[in-house]
Amino acid sequence: MTVAVKTIFAHTDPEEVGAQWDRVADPLCQP
Repeated sequence: MTVAVKTIFAHTDPEEVGAQWDRVADPLCQP
């Protein structure tokens, strides 16, 4: 999980961060 978070926050563009976060968080939030 830490690697994913570091990858997300390596981006400075907020929209890119949001897109990355959606991609990473989506599988984690699945039941």
